[in-house]
Amino acid sequence: MYSAESNDGFVYFFHVQTGEPIKRGSATDSQERINQIKPGNHKKLNLLHVTTDGKRLEFNLHERLSDDKMFGKWFK
Repeated sequence: MYSAESNDGFVYFFHVQTGEPIKRGSATDSQERINQIKPGNHKKLNLLHVTTDGKRLEFNLHERLSDDKMFGKWFK
């Protein structure tokens, strides 16, 4: 789906369904990363958004979303 030519990669956001926690993370290949996570989840994962500026954006989001953190990289 999306792949990065630079090492910076992408930030992805997905959830199982509306109202459920949102998972965010970074990867150089967002589709490959989602395929790695799918087997550990018994429900369909819905990709919400993918954006560039991976590592820097993910760090900034981690700081900004800290109050909404549930566990790991899952957020309200």
